[in-house]
Amino acid sequence: MLRLIKNILGKTIKFIYRMTYKLIPTHKKTVLFIAFHGRGYSDNPRAIYEYMRQQDQFKDYRFIWAIKHHKKKNITIENAKVIEYFSIPYFFYLARSQYWIANCKLPMYVLKKKNQIYLQTWHGTPLKKLAFDIEVPEGTTFYRSGMNEEMMHETYAQDVKKYNYMISPSAFTTEVFQSAFRINRERLIETGYPRNDFLTNYTEEDVLNIKKKLGIPLDKKVLLYAPTWRDNSYITKGYTFKLEVHFDKWQKILGDEYVIVFKPHYLIVNDFDIDQYQGFVYFVEANEDISNLYIIADALVTDYSSVFFDYAN
Repeated sequence: MLRLIKNILGKTIKFIYRMTYKLIPTHKKTVLFIAFHGRGYSDNPRAIYEYMRQQDQFKDYRFIWAIKHHKKKNITIENAKVIEYFSIPYFFYLARSQYWIANCKLPMYVLKKKNQIYLQTWHGTPLKKLAFDIEVPEGTTFYRSGMNEEMMHETYAQDVKKYNYMISPSAFTTEVFQSAFRINRERLIETGYPRNDFLTNYTEEDVLNIKKKLGIPLDKKVLLYAPTWRDNSYITKGYTFKLEVHFDKWQKILGDEYVIVFKPHYLIVNDFDIDQYQGFVYFVEANEDISNLYIIADALVTDYSSVFFDYAN
């Protein structure tokens, strides 16, 4: 019953938004930031925000962050207004903001006015095939939604149509994005990922502070375990990940010298039974920013995640 009520409310809000978004004038100095569909304060949007708020030219701008369950997570952001993702204020600021800065495909219901600027930063190097580049047998469905190939392509096509600009981290990615997203070269900004500036500008004090915050012993090396997600493993709530590693073996062989920091992909929703490895395996929530973990890690273990491109910095 609760899910039905939420569904009805969601449809009602989206309907009102469609009817009124053009009536809400855009404010030329308002910027809306969205990272990973409102999962947190992270990634390229965070890096861009933290740069903007330090520049005199943006001192009279208004910055809005849309984050899910921000009150429960106790998230506050200096010099920014934090609103609930998929709330009435969220839809208001979609219409009100002159600029959108997001790192993921926005939902189909999002409507953009001609005078709004949408900067798509994306969030990885396309080691895996994306969007129009995915090759599947006929009749394949995607994701928990059960979309077919045509429907999946349309979600990308509609989002890309709204982009004014899209960031690319490399010449390789620029080439792939043109194919995967069917985006023209003129809208691609090959500038590197803003989030990775931190990986060449951090200090030893940053490393020490992050280790202390996570409770990691300072006399041990850190091995970061960061696997990606699988789109064929999911429940109603979201995607799941089956932990195949044998932490008992890792602990036996590495325990004297290393500790493990385990960071799942942001889409993973299931819990992991790793209490028995307390003091050896340190779990970091899936929606936390991984950049902090790169700089404390002496080694990275991953699969076909593109995290290794960022870690190489």
